[in-house]
Amino acid sequence: MTTFIKYILISSLLFVSCNKDDAPNESTFCAEDPLQEIEWLKNLVANETNTDSTNSSGLEIIKYEYQNNLAFSINNCIDNCSGALTRIFDCDQNLICEFGGITGVDTCADFFKDAKNTTILFSTGSSNSLNCEKSLVISEPFYNASKSTAVSNAEIKENCLYLTFTILSTQDRIKDVNLIDSGQVLESSPIQRKLKLVVKENLTLSTLIEVTTSFDLSKLTAWDNPDPIILNIDGYDTPLKYLRVPQCGDPNVNCVAKDQIKETQELEKYYANIKEMANSVSCTEASDWKITPLGSKACGGPKEYVAYHKTIDEADFISKVEALKKAEVAFNKKWGIISDCTVIGMPSTVQCVEGKPRLIP
Repeated sequence: MTTFIKYILISSLLFVSCNKDDAPNESTFCAEDPLQEIEWLKNLVANETNTDSTNSSGLEIIKYEYQNNLAFSINNCIDNCSGALTRIFDCDQNLICEFGGITGVDTCADFFKDAKNTTILFSTGSSNSLNCEKSLVISEPFYNASKSTAVSNAEIKENCLYLTFTILSTQDRIKDVNLIDSGQVLESSPIQRKLKLVVKENLTLSTLIEVTTSFDLSKLTAWDNPDPIILNIDGYDTPLKYLRVPQCGDPNVNCVAKDQIKETQELEKYYANIKEMANSVSCTEASDWKITPLGSKACGGPKEYVAYHKTIDEADFISKVEALKKAEVAFNKKWGIISDCTVIGMPSTVQCVEGKPRLIP
């Protein structure tokens, strides 16, 4: 009997030991609310939401469950970027892998085999619609943490949602305002989404004014979705029905309109005028020349660099260069222009060749 009892005890211990080794490890997620608890993610969102949308290339943060913890893909060039690079980090901002970019790098194949439960934490960017002033933000934590602003009127025109509301006269009706989507899709027929208008807090005492700002709704539904969706705006009693309208950037949509061609020709004249001014002096001494960036890529950064002589009217020349940059930024946004994200390096010096300045890398 004693031998039998010993056998039972040993077998039980072995069984428990085997079960313990074979059991999967419990997930030890680094944060329940990553955008609030992880400082580097919080800073990314803060920087994006505080940046003028005309100067932003957008930001998207996606959360994954990976190796019993969380991982985050970061793409900070989601608008007009044909060669955007997406990087995936762990909670401590250590790089796990990356994919995309001009060279088509992809070290993430194994990551996507094991990662699961994809969730978009934050997504924003410049508006793709021709007439909208700003894009909306998709972020459940941002939605939950934000205080809504009352809306007095709401109207949808094509892919733009026009909201009328009250702000202080010291505030900017575009920069200081965000439209937040909760990221939740309420299953009904038609499906529904929840939105919240948020105005940056301002404690100064000044006059209240009523303004209207338009937001691009196009990212709330697929370009080929034939069904409308219902938008519920926090604090606004009337739900709105939105049916997406084809726009620039959608497949089989031709956006080269007469106005775009005309504006392209105007930009080309601007470029020609600046270069004519830059080349108005013969190059005989390289030290007499300066270098400045020229134009603006859709993905950000200058298109090229140009050399100009110190003796020309520098203030007038630089003002024309800045005006061209602003005009091209507006043009790229209006027409949904796409460019590569290659950074063009600043030339190191100028050489005079046959009376013309030549930029040397």
